[in-house]
Amino acid sequence: MHYSVGQLSPGGRSYGSYFAPSIPYLNILKQWRPDNFTDPQTLSTLDLKAPVSQPYRFIVHTATMADLVWRNGVFSSDVDCEIAGRDAMCASLISHLKPFTFREVGVILQVPHQNILCAFHRDINSNLQAGLPGTKVAGPAEARAKYQAYLNKVPPSKRTGMLKENVLKHASFLQTPEDVLNNTFQRHNEIIVVTRPGVNVHPGMPATSSIKVTGYFMIDNDASSGSDQVQSPRQPRTREEKDYFFRAYVVPLAIHHGVPALRIAGAASRIFD
Repeated sequence: MHYSVGQLSPGGRSYGSYFAPSIPYLNILKQWRPDNFTDPQTLSTLDLKAPVSQPYRFIVHTATMADLVWRNGVFSSDVDCEIAGRDAMCASLISHLKPFTFREVGVILQVPHQNILCAFHRDINSNLQAGLPGTKVAGPAEARAKYQAYLNKVPPSKRTGMLKENVLKHASFLQTPEDVLNNTFQRHNEIIVVTRPGVNVHPGMPATSSIKVTGYFMIDNDASSGSDQVQSPRQPRTREEKDYFFRAYVVPLAIHHGVPALRIAGAASRIFD
């Protein structure tokens, strides 16, 4: 996310950060230090049938089951380069008490605290691809076609401005991990992290560092409560089907990268790709 502090500061404000002066962002960010989260290696178990039973706190990013099967994106063999090649990604904060994710399968991340861009206790509908080439536009087919035709006519400089505007719209959402979890109810929250290293995002803090994948996981239940299944004619995956995906795809991937594969008893907001 090749922004300087000045670029991220909305309206040319003079306080040097995109946060309002009333937000103690440095103190909040320090609470996102990696040592305040659980190392999944400490929860690793040879019992692949059982979900994690110990207390934990993870930052996670989820992706589609198709990406898992085809080893795309965060499920690729070169996941470090895949993540570092992006500008930012959406994640969620979960715990053994609030195990709510966006999708059913994903990665556990070790995120340097200076990489945290915003953190909120619900989905803030961020669009980190706003205006970029290859953007997947949501909505009805006719509306998507019209918007895509509009984007095709927009100069690259204006497209970049659209992304900046979208980031700034949400950047003032910054809560501590405790506040995020305490106010998370039945559905996933949203954390936006800068994935590209070497970016000066927060005044008074080091430049961003590399994000590491420290584990892979799958949500372990029959059907995710609070999910979009009620809006779809398709049947959710059974526990047996998810057991197959876990053993056939998640476990080998974790072994390849030398990190744990964990089952997490929880709920995903979206159970269809």
